[in-house]
Amino acid sequence: MWLFTTDGFFSAVAHRDNPDMILVRSRVREDAQSLVASVGQGEVIETPDGDYRYRVLLPRNTWSAYLAAAGDAIDYPNFKKAVATRQGADRARAYADVWSVMFQLQQQEVEGDTVVAIQRAPQIGRRCERLASCRGGPHRSRTRASDGLRVGPDT
Repeated sequence: MWLFTTDGFFSAVAHRDNPDMILVRSRVREDAQSLVASVGQGEVIETPDGDYRYRVLLPRNTWSAYLAAAGDAIDYPNFKKAVATRQGADRARAYADVWSVMFQLQQQEVEGDTVVAIQRAPQIGRRCERLASCRGGPHRSRTRASDGLRVGPDT
């Protein structure tokens, strides 16, 4: 689960060996420290070679309580502005980049049997999904399933 809050960005996953624990990961130390301060428990663990540099191990019920409290604490009419005010312009720009990518997904329209190939990252390669039409830009191309013809910027 990805969670974007005015406290920070978190990626939460089930602990591999203990189903009662949640491993909450963050890219920025301050986010992990904010989480520990908010829930009153846990320790920030630095993993320099990990995908997420900072981790906090929490009981599942503590993480669930944090989610509920974060929802109850919403006191702003505009999330992006609240992030800018509380975490600064750099963080607001990072969150806006994610917003923009998800907005592009929203803008896709149904277009027959079009299959959109999305390049997630160069090291991962291409992942094809049956999606709506593509308006997203140079990282996308369209393939008509019925004739196998590729149409797009990388053809």
